[in-house]
Amino acid sequence: MHRKNSPCLGTNEPLNLHKRDADIAIRVSRDPPESLWGRVISEQRAGWFATPEFIAANPLDGDVPIISFTAYETQLPPSLLKRAPNAFVGVTTDDMVSAVAMVEAGVGMARMPNFLGATRPGIQRVPGLELVDYMPIWALTHPDLRQVPRIAAFMKLVGEGFKARRALYTGEDTLAGH
Repeated sequence: MHRKNSPCLGTNEPLNLHKRDADIAIRVSRDPPESLWGRVISEQRAGWFATPEFIAANPLDGDVPIISFTAYETQLPPSLLKRAPNAFVGVTTDDMVSAVAMVEAGVGMARMPNFLGATRPGIQRVPGLELVDYMPIWALTHPDLRQVPRIAAFMKLVGEGFKARRALYTGEDTLAGH
């Protein structure tokens, strides 16, 4: 919950819970700060997504353009190269929103959290490429606030909401779009 101008705020800005920029943060992270209190509210998996037209025109054994991210340690993951040995980086971005837009425009395929790709009209999981573990989703707060009734109630509500949609985050369903 964001305090300054509105009760809730969706942002990529690094709000500081210690300075009370917000009461609660929902973060995707492997290692959230140890100075915060919280819990994993959902595990996640990621998959490769593209338009059906792109998939039909770009078999995995051919030259496949990939939309990669500046944050990746390896621009082409070894697990991808096992299935698509001629994959190449067509575009590199630092932003998931632009990557999704490029996938929707048919520029290439990109790895993204299952919940994001599976809910976008016009794109689907690329057959033959398995889901991989992705960073979990955490609900975090300042330790001094964890016993505040409204904070505890909100964190419980958010946790239940994510749990109810677990299959969407983990990709336990069949290939999205099929």
